[in-house]
Amino acid sequence: MSVVCQHFQRSLCTLGDRCRNLHQYLHPQTVCQNELILRGSCTRGDDCPFSHNSDDLKKAIPKRPHPEGGGSSTPNNLTAICRYYQEGRCSRGLDCSFNHPHIPCKKVLRGGSANCSRGARCTHSHNPLTIEANRPRDENMWLRTGNDSCQMASSMSPVKVCHTYQQGRCNYGVKCSNAHPTFPCQKELQKRGSCPNKVSCKQSHNHYILDAFKTSPKVNQPTAMLSDSVTLKGCNLFWLKANKSVLYRKLNKRADSLKTWDELGGMAKTYGVELDSDFTRDSSSSMENQSSQKIIIRGFSEKVDELKKLLEKQDRLLNNFQKYEERLIFADAPWVEHLWQTNRKKFESVLTSEGTNALAWWDIVHPTDDGRGDTAAALSNDPKSMTMLLASAKIDKMELNVGFTTNIASAVADALIISCGPYMTLEDGVAQEICDWFAPIREQASAAKRSKFGHGPLPECEFVPVHPPPDQQESARTPLIICTYIPMAGNDDDLNVAKMQKAIGKALQYIVEYNQISDKDMIKTVAMPLLGTGRFGYAPRTAAKAVLEEVICKASSYGLTRLNLLDQRVEQLEAMKSEIQQRVSRCGSVFNLTELPVMEVHQPGWYYFVGKVEGGNSQNHDMAMQSTKNPKHCIMKPNGTWFPLMEDVMGKVEEAFQLYTAGNSQLNDVVAIDGAAELPPGKMSFIVDNPKYLDGVEYEVRFDCSPMKQKNTRTGFERTVMRHEKALSLKRPDFEAIKRTLDQNSNQVRKHVSDKVIGISYLALDKNSAKDAIYAVQSRLKEMFDVQKVCIPLPEHVLSTDEEIRVRSMLTSCKVAVEVKVNGGISTVINLTGLPEHVDMAKQKVLQSPLYQLNSTYAFPDTWNSTESSRNVLVKVGLSSAEYHEVAAKFYRGFSSAEIVTVQRVENVLLYKAYQGNARTLRERYSVNGRCILKPEQLVKELWHGTSQTSPEAVVLSSSGIGRVQTSMWGPGNYFSTTSAYVGKHSAHELSDGSKQMILFEVMTGLECELPPQESLKKPPPVQSDHWVMDLFGQGNAPPNLTFDSVTGLTDGTRVYITYSTGVAQQYPHYIVT
Repeated sequence: MSVVCQHFQRSLCTLGDRCRNLHQYLHPQTVCQNELILRGSCTRGDDCPFSHNSDDLKKAIPKRPHPEGGGSSTPNNLTAICRYYQEGRCSRGLDCSFNHPHIPCKKVLRGGSANCSRGARCTHSHNPLTIEANRPRDENMWLRTGNDSCQMASSMSPVKVCHTYQQGRCNYGVKCSNAHPTFPCQKELQKRGSCPNKVSCKQSHNHYILDAFKTSPKVNQPTAMLSDSVTLKGCNLFWLKANKSVLYRKLNKRADSLKTWDELGGMAKTYGVELDSDFTRDSSSSMENQSSQKIIIRGFSEKVDELKKLLEKQDRLLNNFQKYEERLIFADAPWVEHLWQTNRKKFESVLTSEGTNALAWWDIVHPTDDGRGDTAAALSNDPKSMTMLLASAKIDKMELNVGFTTNIASAVADALIISCGPYMTLEDGVAQEICDWFAPIREQASAAKRSKFGHGPLPECEFVPVHPPPDQQESARTPLIICTYIPMAGNDDDLNVAKMQKAIGKALQYIVEYNQISDKDMIKTVAMPLLGTGRFGYAPRTAAKAVLEEVICKASSYGLTRLNLLDQRVEQLEAMKSEIQQRVSRCGSVFNLTELPVMEVHQPGWYYFVGKVEGGNSQNHDMAMQSTKNPKHCIMKPNGTWFPLMEDVMGKVEEAFQLYTAGNSQLNDVVAIDGAAELPPGKMSFIVDNPKYLDGVEYEVRFDCSPMKQKNTRTGFERTVMRHEKALSLKRPDFEAIKRTLDQNSNQVRKHVSDKVIGISYLALDKNSAKDAIYAVQSRLKEMFDVQKVCIPLPEHVLSTDEEIRVRSMLTSCKVAVEVKVNGGISTVINLTGLPEHVDMAKQKVLQSPLYQLNSTYAFPDTWNSTESSRNVLVKVGLSSAEYHEVAAKFYRGFSSAEIVTVQRVENVLLYKAYQGNARTLRERYSVNGRCILKPEQLVKELWHGTSQTSPEAVVLSSSGIGRVQTSMWGPGNYFSTTSAYVGKHSAHELSDGSKQMILFEVMTGLECELPPQESLKKPPPVQSDHWVMDLFGQGNAPPNLTFDSVTGLTDGTRVYITYSTGVAQQYPHYIVT
């Protein structure tokens, strides 16, 4: 009897009629029911008498009615799985004639649809919405123990239904310990919120599950397809394409309001809409082309419009989220700029890679241009204010700017320093906007003063910090305002300077202390007017001298990145410009200067009269004469004196008077027509500090009486006031000319700003991601391009500010980052970071500079012939000297079979100085309370080294010692041996006559780490917290991020030591032995 052809069963038979086996069935009209439901599910395989042939199975399956046709009454659980449902685009819901599995596929949950080999045929759900409803928000949650929680949650189930899941907010997904019902609640499908059981229902209320099973209404859809597009910010689309679990880690609950690209794609499939975005973040396209991205949507018009609105909503949501930016400015790291210019493709690849890892969007930083000039936006964030940069300089790492502004309240700064009176009355050119902001929180400021100084006045040179309210909106957030009380100026200019410096110094020191303890954003930028030059009576040149001396001398200790000195008063601006030019030019620093357009105006003066005799004595007149800043401005009369009002008060009185007179003029016209109108205000008031009253004394000036009067509102005492036309000739900013200058500068900047790049930035949704990305980029670049860091110590000298500026100016062309560290006020270390060739150039400049030569004092070996700074020679050691025998004894100790020909002493002064400086730094690192916790033999060892193909002479006479990095068993490093025999066998330099040479080094091995061979090793590992050296340091004394100084191990029976520094004098070559 013939059997059924197995190949025919699988639709693979190629013999046709020539086949000896049957191409028919015992029951030809019947196909295998198991195969009909799910291909591959029949356990009888080739022995099954029913048809497994794909053509027969297709004929047996009913014609699929949807998405456009009618339905079927066949129950869901008896038919094949719905492919459209698995793809997330079935519109029939529970009415579908095919099975909709509701238990999520675990493979898809872990790795996406591609992770499940059965695809749409899988008996578990692949629907994107079902998957999203049960996906753990964090990969660590997969480690939770227990069975998967997705179940029907029958009434007999002892497991509690997860209420958070029912609300669509469970972070644990399928690994939750509570039940996650996955079959939709019928009542919720009909109308959301209609189920009386609410979140305790045994069927699912999760909005993802309900959307997956909902039935789309039948509509008369047009036959033509619609194609539309929506433009999203490149950064927003970048974040939308992130994994939802990553977004939860960055945004916490805010991620609930977002729909990721995967979710939007699932919805698009459900709608039958095609969503297309070819967005990829790589270096093939410029940043300018990636700032915005177009998304194409194709489908029926209703669904296209719905999806478009949803995409626009995501863009708006992300725009409203708070962003955190971190910048890497090329001026701070010139080696980074060099890599950007010479290796941009690799650079951008690193930026993209690290940005993806940190979920941070990178961009390039151009010189600022907002229509107000090249750096206007660096000074002010108010486009309506007129802001002009007049002078700028770089002091240490701080940018110092002097600028004109019409509104200091809009200054771009983390903190504002302003002057106030002893009772917190704001003074000295403070913008009205600051006063308006200060008024509602006056009680808060007064409380801050009382908690610090009690109910009395502020002590001289003290301050009160007024922090912004914690519940303030980020978009309207005001900076920290430091109100500092500068006492009235006296006749001694030196004493005035000291008072001013004390007040400014205390305010800036508070910022330093705030940054040390704050877990929020640190204060890096500060703005202030020229304090003390208003009613406090300080001459502008004196105040400018005091401020700049304090700032320049202590710039590095304050840790600020930018200080903006902003004012709108001409005399004050000229004083600051002149002082900064004089001080910075002496240091050789880069300085930019712009002239402010000014005009001479004649302004009315306001005066109050004090009689020579009042109340029977001259006390009032004498006090008024003593307090006036310039008696020349007074108008003397036989019976008394007209004294000018304070300058800032005079301007406010004149402004109020002009409003009053203009209002009266308009009033006459209104009365003539209407017969009635409201009178304009005929008075104005101002406050002056007074020791008798906490809130000061309010004075009222009345214009609606003749003569005009000034009244003390507390005592009721009145004085006569007069207005003297054109009494004052003053310099004022020429606003029209300033506007023309800004427009010209703006046009010039726009021509070049698109091509000039001054740095790169990262934008992130949380505080740490942008910082982490910047750090990771620098680390990757250092590793890829072998960036080196060289330390040049000055053990007994502390660089002054002028000396530091000269060093930085000298190294401007070397393309290296310069960092100056002062250790305990007794020594200085100059750190140079950059590519090897640039670091070598910069190092030579420093070592050969007079500054280094005059301030580096060292003790040299007694055997040296000379210690002149330029000395760099080899000296032959005499055979009969004790020095020769000492070296020979060390050599023969491990190599008795060899014979010494010559011993040469190395006298390399610059290298020995660098080595000694680093040795002192090493000892300081392992010192507690001035005592080194390591023994001398632990810090330094005498070891042998072979240069192989390189001449030892070239090595020992270089400025950095070992310059060649070897690759061996412990990775690329500098290898040293405890025995001369090992070097003679493996790495000694062989001369033409067959003799060999090696070098005896003194090596700073420091804290060593013993490791087995590791070819991938690139630097010593960090020191473990339980290492014995931590006990020697004691609690809290160990340096942060302490690493081992060298690595040691055994090879060929010999102990070797490896150092990994390049360009750093961690070892000194004392002798060449031939």
